[in-house]
Amino acid sequence: MQALAIQPQQRFADVATFKHALMQTRPPVPDPPVPTVILRHQNRVPLWAGGLAALCIIVVLVFLFARFDLSIGDSRETVTPDLPTATEAMPQAAMGVTEVTLPDAPEQLTNTPIPTPFPPTETTPPLNGHGSQIAFSSDRSGNDEIYVVNPDGTNLQNLTNHPSPDQWPAWSPDGSRIAFTSNRDGDENAEIYVMDADGRNLERLTYHQAGDYWPAWSPDGSRIAFTSRRDGNREVYVMDTDGGNLKRLTSHQAWDSSPAWSPDGTSIAFTSERDGNYEVYVMDISGNNVRNLTNHPSNDYSPAWSPDGSRIAFESDRDEYEHIYVMDPNAQNLQQLTSGNAHDWWSSWSPDGSQIVFSSERDDNAELYIMDSDGRNLQRLTNHAARDDAAAWSPGD
Repeated sequence: MQALAIQPQQRFADVATFKHALMQTRPPVPDPPVPTVILRHQNRVPLWAGGLAALCIIVVLVFLFARFDLSIGDSRETVTPDLPTATEAMPQAAMGVTEVTLPDAPEQLTNTPIPTPFPPTETTPPLNGHGSQIAFSSDRSGNDEIYVVNPDGTNLQNLTNHPSPDQWPAWSPDGSRIAFTSNRDGDENAEIYVMDADGRNLERLTYHQAGDYWPAWSPDGSRIAFTSRRDGNREVYVMDTDGGNLKRLTSHQAWDSSPAWSPDGTSIAFTSERDGNYEVYVMDISGNNVRNLTNHPSNDYSPAWSPDGSRIAFESDRDEYEHIYVMDPNAQNLQQLTSGNAHDWWSSWSPDGSQIVFSSERDDNAELYIMDSDGRNLQRLTNHAARDDAAAWSPGD
């Protein structure tokens, strides 16, 4: 029973002491009788000896297990885990905190706050012409005003907003200014004005009792060509962008109008009836070397150069209705772009030359349309009961 004592000091010190005590209490074993069995059985171990050995092994194992377990139990300390409180374990979103410190950590770890998503803010493109906008005339406010709109029909803006009519916008080459025609200063005749692309900084350029119309900027932005009746009939003139250095380019008893500078600045295309009907002509910027490009018995008007100078768009009534045509500057490769039983007029090219904006009455009202430069993919740009025309595409980026 000493081997099974609860207190360690009452048990045997080690296995050897326990074994010696066990041998002292073991009863003497009598000498076995001389075997009379066959010789093959003389080495057999008695059954009682095997059982005793097994019992000893079991007792020793129980002793060792009990000693080891009690030893561990005497030296064990109670450890209370450091768990976060309910408040510390609450998600940051519910607490409104942005920092959580982990317990017993060697250094403080901070969670990166996640920003709260907001709906995207809609921004309005600046009205500086560089975003590729289209200026045009419209009487939708009761009289003609200058408007701008994006090529997709969005962001419509009234730039002039004046009780007098404002018409025929023309972008400067850098898209920063717009020239137009107006009689807002009380004169019965129209004059040439310029303003910033957002409608500010208005400046009057011409002062004459006769009418001045259809401004067109030179490619370098230093001069403006326009039509004037100041010498009795319509002629093409040119002036500096501040209104100075006025020069008459055409001198003919017939009407000459709607000038358009070539992109290289060496030529000006215009409309004239000097041969009996309206045709598209071209001349040097000095007014010399006038050439008839269309030379057709029908009327051809309003030339517009492509940005690379390789094509000229114009309108013609050669198939009864006015439609948009294009040709090379040498009058070759004529191509009709629009058709139908409605009038199409006054074209302007996109900055990359891939599209053309123009006016049309195909929906029973003058509206703006856009098509590819080959006449395909026609799209309606404006949709209003008023008249929209005289479109001018900004230079873009």
